[in-house]
Amino acid sequence: MDLFLCPICKMPLSREGGSLKCAQGHNFDLASSGYVNLLVDHGKRSSAPGDSKEMCAARNHFLSKGYYHCLAEGLANYVTEAVGGNLRPVVIDAACGEGYYTAALYDHLAAAGKAPRVAGVDIAKYALKYAAKRRKQISFAAASIFNLPLESEVADVVTNLFAPVADAEFRRVLKPGGRMVVVGPGERHLWELKQFLYESPYLNEPKHYSFEGFALERKLRFGDRIRLTSGEDIRNLFSMTPYYWKTSAEAAERLYSLPQIELEISFELQSFIKKS
Repeated sequence: MDLFLCPICKMPLSREGGSLKCAQGHNFDLASSGYVNLLVDHGKRSSAPGDSKEMCAARNHFLSKGYYHCLAEGLANYVTEAVGGNLRPVVIDAACGEGYYTAALYDHLAAAGKAPRVAGVDIAKYALKYAAKRRKQISFAAASIFNLPLESEVADVVTNLFAPVADAEFRRVLKPGGRMVVVGPGERHLWELKQFLYESPYLNEPKHYSFEGFALERKLRFGDRIRLTSGEDIRNLFSMTPYYWKTSAEAAERLYSLPQIELEISFELQSFIKKS
């Protein structure tokens, strides 16, 4: 938890019992699962912003079965390579969700003989309840990725998977030469699912990013074929996708009735170096 700053006065937070406190006396209790709530925007429209309890549970169950292992492994291998000989790298997983990829990052860095300082930030407290239980060595906080409770130039790597890219804030918290790693779906991700649901399925449009203060370093692609053999897994995957909100009830029921489905999964990683 030593990476986080007080969201009110921006002073360092330290652990005191079941709370984090700053020198100004601001106090933030740790949840029973282990994350800290640093959301202080009293103007927010919901007491539980972000993804719903049901969506977080579905995504946690699905990811925990290892269906997206190829991405977790590819991402973690790349980040471990990127930090090079740095034995104590600071890695921030922005929009970390249930912490599946955050845990993979920590595990790979530790297995490479490093002592990483890893933190995950997400606005969804339901997701963080799962994340905080994955690895006690990782610090998790409820906060906006557009207002990270972190010092400037503290991070070696910021990862951002399937989420809006807060590039200005990521640039602030990254050290010069640090990496911003953005991951999204590949062109044919879940192609067979779209074929089943829609008469005229379309390929995902590739993202061509350009960010002020960053230089594109590398693009990597990861992919696999997975077979879902239970209705629960099919439902959980479907609820993770944007198609869940666009598909008719009739088409969704047809999908749920399938005994199994085989799918192509594909992902694209783009890494950007912060310019000095």
